[in-house]
Amino acid sequence: MVSMVVQHEVEGLEVHIGDGRWVAVPPGAFAIMAGEQLRVATNGRVPACLHRVRTPSSNRERFSVLFASRQKDGVAVSALEDLVDAEHPLLFNPLRHEKYTKWRYSKEGMKLEDPLKMFCGVEKVGAMV
Repeated sequence: MVSMVVQHEVEGLEVHIGDGRWVAVPPGAFAIMAGEQLRVATNGRVPACLHRVRTPSSNRERFSVLFASRQKDGVAVSALEDLVDAEHPLLFNPLRHEKYTKWRYSKEGMKLEDPLKMFCGVEKVGAMV
């Protein structure tokens, strides 16, 4: 659902801000990032944060701490009922984390621009849930 990352005294974490630019997260800052499960739960209203880690230019070791939260295996994440209506139709079928993660990091899943939409998007015929 969400991840929180803090870097200790070294750079490297960058987040994509949607217009093609990547922005560096300053060392010592806490980055709280929405994950793909939150995108499903909010019916697409909270996008997942695209991020990357680049190797710092210095010869220092990079340490980071990650705190994350996700749904338990075997339990599906669905859009909250209050966020689905005539103006905001259902975008995603229920998602089971363990099935999605296995597929997401497969050769097929790694090639896609929007793997979540291909895996459980409503428009996708034969979604794998």
